[in-house]
Parts: sequence; structure tokens; C-alpha cells
Amino acid sequence: MIGLRVSLCVFFVAALSYTYLDLHNKVMSVAMLIPQERKAIEAVKDENQRLNYQLAMRYSPQHLLDLLQDPAFSHLEFPSNSETHFIE
Repeated sequence: MIGLRVSLCVFFVAALSYTYLDLHNKVMSVAMLIPQERKAIEAVKDENQRLNYQLAMRYSPQHLLDLLQDPAFSHLEFPSNSETHFIE
């Protein structure tokens, strides 16, 4: 009878240890992915900042005035006051 109790206790402790180690391995595998994901997020943030800078430069007033001097856009002219409409 005592041998059966000891065997059941050893089995129970082994099952708990296995469950704990399995859970710990899952947590560590996720924790190992965090630095990789952090690098990916930083890369996306850097790319977003670069694209925002390009947009700001493209639509800056100085760039648009420079385009006015470009021969490709020489056919364009400012609209007169009678051609403009304001929506309020």
C-alpha cells in the first residue's frame, strides 16, 4: 500500500514538473521572439519617418515653386479670381 502511495506521489510530481517545464518552454519561446519583433517595429517606424519626410519635401512650398520653373510644367498657369470657387 505504501509503495502505491509513493508511486502515485512520484507520478504526480513528475506530471506537475512536466507541465511546468512545458509551460516555461512556451513562455521562453515567445520571449525569444520579442527582440526580433522589436527590430521589425523599429524598421517600420524608420521607414514611416523616411516616407513622411519625402511627403513633406514633395509638397513643400519651395519644391512646388521650383516645379513652376520646370519646362515640363510650363503650360500650367495660375487660375484667375473668376475661375476659383470657395466652399464654406
